[in-house]
Amino acid sequence: MQALQARTRVVALSSVWQTPPVGTQGPNFYNAVAVLTVPFPARHLKNTILQPIEAALGRRRGPDPNAPRPIDLDLLVEGHRVLDADVWRYAHWAVPLAEVMPGLQHPQTGEPLAAIAHRLAKNAAIRQVALPDWHLVA
Repeated sequence: MQALQARTRVVALSSVWQTPPVGTQGPNFYNAVAVLTVPFPARHLKNTILQPIEAALGRRRGPDPNAPRPIDLDLLVEGHRVLDADVWRYAHWAVPLAEVMPGLQHPQTGEPLAAIAHRLAKNAAIRQVALPDWHLVA
């Protein structure tokens, strides 16, 4: 979070959620969402800010994209457009995203993300965790 806040403007931050891995075996994952304001497109953000932060924190990409890793920074939404349809399918993305963008609407059904996240959370092993240093820097 410190690296993101040093390079972008973080305007909102979800809680941290612990979830089991999806698509692989291994330890639980910690998931959270940060809303950023940047003056450039998502691809530029990914290439020039997010991937360098991942590399600096020890992320090494291998053949299994779901393998355990020290950090994984994903782009979920650009503006009000969801970039990965799995947001609507998985609690590990939907629940933290719904905290900061509850009214985001499913493109086909118009259902708000908050309702979808609530439904997904009921069927997933997801729990909110408290991290003492997890907050926005003023």
